[in-house]
Amino acid sequence: MTKLMDDPTTYLSRDSDNVVIILAASVALAQDVARQYGVSIQVNMPGGLGIRVVTNQAEAAAAVLAYPPTTPWCTTADKVRDKLTYDTLRAGFGVPVTIATALGVETDGIAWRPDRFPVF
Repeated sequence: MTKLMDDPTTYLSRDSDNVVIILAASVALAQDVARQYGVSIQVNMPGGLGIRVVTNQAEAAAAVLAYPPTTPWCTTADKVRDKLTYDTLRAGFGVPVTIATALGVETDGIAWRPDRFPVF
């Protein structure tokens, strides 16, 4: 499995083969949220890998059809403007998880592992 990073200085890595869905108002907002967690990878990569950003009802319906029901998904901190889009994702993938859980960065990297790396 390939790890694709566009920022080699980041201390967290995310396996792009594991898909995660982020409900956001825009792709730029989803990228900003991922960077806040130290994950700076390309979103909406060809082949349906990596971080998939859903911004409207049509994209939500396509994601439900394309990915298994165990696919993790989350929402950004901005208010969800389209409740129907949220409800579509929730019906297909269940209750949203936290951003850190969805991105899979809860136990990786310096910031998340003070027991293994000294944090000053």
